[in-house]
Amino acid sequence: MSRYILIIFLSCLLWVISGAVAAAPPHSEPYLEKEEVRQIVENTLAALSQEYLFPGQTLAVRERLQHEISSGEFNRGYHFGQFRQKFESILVNGTSDTGFELVERRQMSALHREPLSAEDNAIDSELLSGNIGYVKLQGDFVKADRRSDLVNTLSTLRDVDALIIDLRDAGAASMDFAQQLASPFLPHGTLMGTVSFNDQHDPVELLSDPAPQLSSFAGKTPVYILTSGFVSGPWEFVSYTLKHHDAAVIVGDDTMGMSYMKKTIPVSNHAELTLYYAQITHPVTRDNWQHTGVFADYQVKAEDSLKTALKLARGKPGEQALR
Repeated sequence: MSRYILIIFLSCLLWVISGAVAAAPPHSEPYLEKEEVRQIVENTLAALSQEYLFPGQTLAVRERLQHEISSGEFNRGYHFGQFRQKFESILVNGTSDTGFELVERRQMSALHREPLSAEDNAIDSELLSGNIGYVKLQGDFVKADRRSDLVNTLSTLRDVDALIIDLRDAGAASMDFAQQLASPFLPHGTLMGTVSFNDQHDPVELLSDPAPQLSSFAGKTPVYILTSGFVSGPWEFVSYTLKHHDAAVIVGDDTMGMSYMKKTIPVSNHAELTLYYAQITHPVTRDNWQHTGVFADYQVKAEDSLKTALKLARGKPGEQALR
């Protein structure tokens, strides 16, 4: 009898739990009142003037947004998704720039903040036969500061006869981390690139600044960088910079081709706008890798790039560069 009562009790408990789960409202997109719609428009117009990389391309956008306001189209409320579709269309069509994105602003309480170190990444190293160092970067290097870990990893390989840096599985990265990765292979103070913004901000020069224990790499250690078609952004900065300073050989697929830098700006309580705000120009080429990607010196499939780099590092014949 007690077993029967227990079964009834558990059944009732499961029914209550399932009912509570079913009753929990799913996440629904916010509704933007007309005041917030106007706020998004006004803050976007300010961002196009003060932050957007190409403010000269925004005349058509400004005229269209003013028309939407005066016609009453933007003097009413919208569900977020409906407004986003209409708003992004105006930005993209008016500038021919697909980099704009209006996203829902994440509301975070003090109990639900992500720690800065909560990032899936790894810096793995290995000493291969022939005294060849191998460093593989995996995941994202944006939030947590892993620069000291990078320096420590490279310092263990400072006496190698050649070094292979594998970027094939690298995700997102900060420019600070990319600058730290490229610096040891150039003399201290080398101009690696100039970061240009819109007319409201002065350009910034990126100079190599290697840690003292890594100075032995510059000009002495052959460096091979493994790439794929998914390598983008700051990782492309590393590859492009070292390639055109004759400090590294690129092996693998040509990279994605994204030299413009993005930032996200809050434009209302529920929305934030992502846009291009900077680009990098190399001092040697006076150009960058936007759209074209970084051309590999040895163009092989990404999965074969390590094998090819090892042949090159060991001085094996039979590999022909495609410079």
